[in-house]
Amino acid sequence: MYADIQRYTAIFSRKMRADLNHSLEKYNLNDANFFYLTILAQSPGINQNYFSKSLGRDQSLVTKQINKLTKQGWITKKVSRTDRRNSELYLTPKAEAILTDLAKITQETSELSVAGLTRAERSEFKRLLKKAALTYAKPLLTDDPHR
Repeated sequence: MYADIQRYTAIFSRKMRADLNHSLEKYNLNDANFFYLTILAQSPGINQNYFSKSLGRDQSLVTKQINKLTKQGWITKKVSRTDRRNSELYLTPKAEAILTDLAKITQETSELSVAGLTRAERSEFKRLLKKAALTYAKPLLTDDPHR
């Protein structure tokens, strides 16, 4: 049973990532970095530490992605008004211009991934997937995006 969980989770994840990458390639983005833009759209001015906590990712990986997105012109860094040792992150106009497209890509990929499920099954799947992820991965989510 447990091997099946790993197997089907891996299959589902690989297919979803491949579909996302195909849709994002025209922007030179991928499944590993486009989430940073969508999170920044919801919480402008957050710092890298928040990404590390909310995504459950190692700080060095977050730094690498932020630097790449900054170099590509998607994100700008500004010295924090409250702590000059930290940077606040913001979307550039270039990134803001594609937010609608990113939302559409996310929605289409998500809908395609659960197309074989009924509406009730989709709700249950989402609920169980969230519960499993939060229980297993235990990312350090915070209500304050500026921490």
